[in-house]
Amino acid sequence: MDWSLLESLGNSAVDRAGEPARTGYRTSEGGQAGQVQVRWVGPRGSGARYQEQEQLQRCQAVLRSWGFETVEVRGPGGRRYLEVEAGLG
Repeated sequence: MDWSLLESLGNSAVDRAGEPARTGYRTSEGGQAGQVQVRWVGPRGSGARYQEQEQLQRCQAVLRSWGFETVEVRGPGGRRYLEVEAGLG
């Protein structure tokens, strides 16, 4: 899957220490083959945590319109993320 499509929605950037330097979406491998996790992250103090539900819902709508299957999950500390995989048809 080409997850670079998410760049059009606004991707996050990291500094040399690997910490978020800009608020946006970050993707990582999911827990199963063919699955990707999408998170809304930002630098400490940016308020990204308070924006994540709205921003992930926005991302979810776009991904679904592109034919992907998405599920919102609450992870450790109540942080939200999307589990995304290719649609069935």
